Amino acid sequence: MEALQGKNAHLSAQIALEGLKTDITGRKILNIPYTIWQLITHINHWKDKWLARLNGIDQVCDLLESGSQISIQADEKYSSYHDVVQAMASHLSYHIGKLIILRRIFGAWPPPSGGFVW
Repeated sequence: MEALQGKNAHLSAQIALEGLKTDITGRKILNIPYTIWQLITHINHWKDKWLARLNGIDQVCDLLESGSQISIQADEKYSSYHDVVQAMASHLSYHIGKLIILRRIFGAWPPPSGGFVW
């Protein structure tokens, strides 16, 4: 859950996107197969698919905090809400890292509130 909330070693998507200017979101870089805009679109596409499985992130966070392992449909790729949230969090963290690298290449990092500057 920390990855979804931007805690510990994870940065929230809100901060990672903060101050991002449209003049660089579609800019291509040699040997990089995607733009910042394409990464954001990809993240949103999968977020929507996962949230549809979860029926609301707040409900799922409450279930996970209580230690519940509630099963979802047997024919689904994931066997529990926890599995879906874990996949969503890992996916988000992975792509936010790529987005930050692209922002650094364009000289658009850190965001106004700071973010990670290591």
